[in-house]
This record gives sequence, structure tokens and C-alpha cells, in this order.
Amino acid sequence: MKWTDAQQSAIDAPRPGQLPSQTILVSAAAGSGKTAVLVERMIQRLKRRELSIQELMVVTFTKAAAAEMKARIGVKLAEEFQATGDAYLEEQLNMLPSAHISTLHSFCQWVI
Repeated sequence: MKWTDAQQSAIDAPRPGQLPSQTILVSAAAGSGKTAVLVERMIQRLKRRELSIQELMVVTFTKAAAAEMKARIGVKLAEEFQATGDAYLEEQLNMLPSAHISTLHSFCQWVI
């Protein structure tokens, strides 16, 4: 996929020389590729073993968006595992059902 400069910046953040951040907010119009950008960002970090799927907290506004995000991550993880045979990616794929990818309300209920 060809990313715009703004999309690539969100995928790659932080830039070299910047302090690493554990938090990112992507805000853009409907249909602008937010979900694709966030999925790519997570997949790249998982491939580099910078984090585990269990360390992510992804919050959306709708159940449908959360389900779509989880499904897209699953597809990409499966593709990467098939291409590389990386056992770490297979482990992440197996943990995906229990990952914190939900609506804000669902996350708050989980915390309580």
C-alpha cells in the first residue's frame, strides 16, 4: 500500500531523535485510512518485537470498529506469519482474541 506522508509519519512515530511514546492519537475524516494506518503501525512494532499484543490498548467508538480493527490485525499477523514462519508472530496471533481492542465503554467495564 502507498501511504501519504502524514500516514507514514503516524506509522513511523516517533521519528529518529525523538523520545519514544507509548501513546498515539490518530484523528482524521471518515474513509481517510485511520484503521489501516493503526493496523500497520501495530504490525510493524510487533514484527520488530517492540511490544506484545497484550501490551496494546486500542480504543474505538463503536463495537463494529473494534471488531474490524481486531479482524484486520488478525489477517495481517497471519499473512506475516505465513511469509516468515516467525513463532513470535504466531504467538501474537494466538493472543489476539484476548487483546484490549474495544470501545471505551467496554474497556472501562473491563477495568471495573
